Amino acid sequence: MIVSRYTIWVRVDDKYGIYFLLNPLTGAIDIADEEPIKILEQIRSGHEYYGDLYYYLKERGYIFDNSEEEARLIEKLLLNHEGYFEREPMTFVIGVTLDCNYACKYCFQSMIRHKTKENSRNLWNKHKIQKLFEAIDKIIDLKSKQDIAHRVTLFGGEPLLPSLYETIKTIFDEIKDRNLIPYEIITNGYYLLEYIPLLKEYNVQLVQVTIDGTKEIHNYLRPLRNGEGTFEKIVKGIDAALKNGIEVHLRVNVNKLNLNNLPDLAKYIIEKGWDKNNKFKAFLGLTFPFGTLFKETLEEDEALRKILKLYKKFDTMNVFNLGYWDIVERIISALSTREPLTPKVTYCGANTTTYGFDPYGKIYACFDAIGMNNCAIGEYYPTFNINRKLEKLWRRTVFDIPKCKECKYALLCGGGCCHHTILAGNPLDSPLCPDIEKSLSLTLKGYYKEHREELT
Repeated sequence: MIVSRYTIWVRVDDKYGIYFLLNPLTGAIDIADEEPIKILEQIRSGHEYYGDLYYYLKERGYIFDNSEEEARLIEKLLLNHEGYFEREPMTFVIGVTLDCNYACKYCFQSMIRHKTKENSRNLWNKHKIQKLFEAIDKIIDLKSKQDIAHRVTLFGGEPLLPSLYETIKTIFDEIKDRNLIPYEIITNGYYLLEYIPLLKEYNVQLVQVTIDGTKEIHNYLRPLRNGEGTFEKIVKGIDAALKNGIEVHLRVNVNKLNLNNLPDLAKYIIEKGWDKNNKFKAFLGLTFPFGTLFKETLEEDEALRKILKLYKKFDTMNVFNLGYWDIVERIISALSTREPLTPKVTYCGANTTTYGFDPYGKIYACFDAIGMNNCAIGEYYPTFNINRKLEKLWRRTVFDIPKCKECKYALLCGGGCCHHTILAGNPLDSPLCPDIEKSLSLTLKGYYKEHREELT
């Protein structure tokens, strides 16, 4: 008899000895008193147990009769995971340029641009674009087992620079000629207004735009290179996109300088009426310390603790979802809907079916790594080649990472971000561990406090 390696309990009420008990492998999440916790501790120390709670603990997957039983469930999870991504569309992210018209205070790409002499030039021609799409065709033939439309996203630098208009039109024409969807543009939004007619003509479904606060805060964090503000022009672009039926995802990169401004930004979003538009979503990201000299970043748990306080204090904060803290979203969803907790076998698309392409001819598994030659897994120009050994390092699951194999939090965090692992100076077979324990405790204690009456 064993306690599952993924069984976790978190004390949420010291006075009455109340815990949340969960196991992301089996999807179980329950409220419990001290009795089952003591039994689990006894089993973990080597004792057998066949008392009144045996069938409950066994049925919920907190204990197994032997390690082989748990291993079979892990094998089934992996097969389901692989099968899911065989049926899902692949995402091809074209890094149209590394150049940008912004001088963001925290830009992680500024170091790459500093090392790249040709960053301000349009490096594309029709032949190179053709080679890129031939590579996409080959990847689909090699990897996709379904006759489905795959997605193309444009990224940068800043992909919607005026000098790139004809290049983007040519890219859209290649997409149109294939079973591909012009799915998303990840843009700073400055030239979004000017590009709306083209995006509408080619039926682009979604734009992701960043606004990092109300006007003054945003313009400080994300000015043009000449120091001028960008807020008002972005707002006009968002208005135009929504008016033309293009979905807008608004990202906020949270740091010490803008965290307390979030309620004011939420109020602005409501005043604009964006939150009432079913084509609009806003989510919170985190400003990271990797690849930048920016010193005003927050630790994950510190940011989460302060954000949750803002949610409690300001109802308007509900216009934001906790995009980066998906662990919180998943746990709250499971508790609210009584649906099973979803296990996270991988961290993101870089571990599954995303391919990125830079303007120089390189292929990547992670689009945030576009332009970092040491992260490339192959090339599409002048010839097509993918190094399967390198790709496999990126397409990792938590069961491929030695430190994750016995970690009880592995199926909550997915092993962490590969790109940040490299920027932190670590090898790809090591995890980048967020402080899951603190985030989990904050989430569950907050939920219990808010829903105590209905839970007990």
